[in-house]
Amino acid sequence: MDSQRLIVVLGMPRSGTTWVGKIFDSHPETIYRHEPDSHGELKGVALAPSVDNVAHYAQAIKQFVESLPGLRTGRVAAKGPVFAKNYYDPLRLAIRRVAVATAGVGVRFSRHYAVPDFIDPKLAATLPLVWKSIASVPRLGVLARALPDASFIHVVRHPCGYVASRLRERTLTSKGWLPQAIDNDNYDLLRPLLDTNAAQRRGLTLRDLRELSPVERLAWCWSVSVEKALEDSDGLSNCKTVLYEDICRQPMEMARRMFSFAGLSWNGQTEEFVDASTARDVPAFHSVFKHPMLSANRWQQQLTNTSIDRVLAVVSRSRAGNLYAS
Repeated sequence: MDSQRLIVVLGMPRSGTTWVGKIFDSHPETIYRHEPDSHGELKGVALAPSVDNVAHYAQAIKQFVESLPGLRTGRVAAKGPVFAKNYYDPLRLAIRRVAVATAGVGVRFSRHYAVPDFIDPKLAATLPLVWKSIASVPRLGVLARALPDASFIHVVRHPCGYVASRLRERTLTSKGWLPQAIDNDNYDLLRPLLDTNAAQRRGLTLRDLRELSPVERLAWCWSVSVEKALEDSDGLSNCKTVLYEDICRQPMEMARRMFSFAGLSWNGQTEEFVDASTARDVPAFHSVFKHPMLSANRWQQQLTNTSIDRVLAVVSRSRAGNLYAS
């Protein structure tokens, strides 16, 4: 696959990346792959690799990217809504929508269940491919250097918004209302982050993390991960950092800017989706149909003042936190 046709939308979990990914999926020429790196397929690349080791990881990264058009498991290739595409005739589009709508049944029997996408492999290799990720924020610098012709959009949400949404996700998961999600502040994932410059500058240790509250651990995970991504992407013309709150304030204008950065033409279908996705608030936790400013500011009602103070204390004096300094 030509990396020039690759668009990577990445951010911490619960940061609006699914919405942004679907905005890109709404383009009639793109192919969309939903979090393919969240299930071990990129295991050859460390969670928080040093940019000095790009050469070591480059081959594994390129092989992973080449595999993306052919990844068709339900988790990766069956994320709705399904949009009309220039490469689908009406019949194939209808079958594709049915296949995605029923993919959950197949996934229950096998996590390797393949969803048909009806795209000729030779054609797929020429189309812009969108890779949406919540697992690779600390990898941004290495990925962007290994794939210099790809476009990387790093979506950052306010740390309090991230923490509040992750806490709600855990509550819903514990009650069995949501499937188990990636837990970014568990110790196996936090250990590699401790070796980053961002963590070492703050003197962060595993013992410190064990003594902190869940709110503070989540805040540290956000701070160190975002900080590393910002530092590692400094000066790279193929990387763009976008605040989730800015997208919520001006969804149409920010969508246009992101498309321009990624080299995609503006189109009526995307405009219709941006309008539709911001016109109503669907209560489903993972819905992309949300009133944007309500979604952006909901943490102010969800977190206690004590929790807010703890989050801000962690992220203060950091470059990541300075994105939201008042």
